Amino acid sequence: MNFNKELSQIFKNQFGRIINTTSGVKDQPALGAYSASKGALDKLAKDYASELKGKNIAINAFDTGWIKTEMGDEEASSEPETVIPRMIIGAILKNKSCFILKIM
Repeated sequence: MNFNKELSQIFKNQFGRIINTTSGVKDQPALGAYSASKGALDKLAKDYASELKGKNIAINAFDTGWIKTEMGDEEASSEPETVIPRMIIGAILKNKSCFILKIM
């Protein structure tokens, strides 16, 4: 995805919600690269938030918790079908240009 191209379309429409998934993974060295990428995504969201403030555009990062996926394992606590709607509702209802929210 070309983030800047997508963002220019959102600016043109003067409305948008950018929804990212982040992670609270910690103390797991084997997942260091994964955690670093999520940290970078959080920083990107916060940096863009200042540009988006007051423009009816929000960029959000949701910590979805442990989800039953190939990476998440069968013992994870949440099903993807329950997490995704909560992310969308959170992005619609929150009246901030950026927030990081843990949903579980």
